[in-house]
Amino acid sequence: MRKVPGGWVGAAVVLVLLVTFWALIVGTVLVGIAAWGTYKLVGIGLARRRDRLTGQRATASGLAARAQIQHEQYLAGDARGVYGEYQPVPLR
Repeated sequence: MRKVPGGWVGAAVVLVLLVTFWALIVGTVLVGIAAWGTYKLVGIGLARRRDRLTGQRATASGLAARAQIQHEQYLAGDARGVYGEYQPVPLR
């Protein structure tokens, strides 16, 4: 039986394709790297936005809770319900 030089032929075909289409291969790799970088940057931006919105919701929730407490104090006739944390200086 005769040995078929398939390995050498395959390597030669791959080498010819690499030499012929090197610019296309490099361009494809660069586009892939740019797409991956964009994906990562968008993910970072979305995480920062989520964190900022979570902080804003926490601030608004705390403000609403304090307002509810002061409203209940006002209804009970307590002066802290009117002035909150900053009571006026008593006049003599």
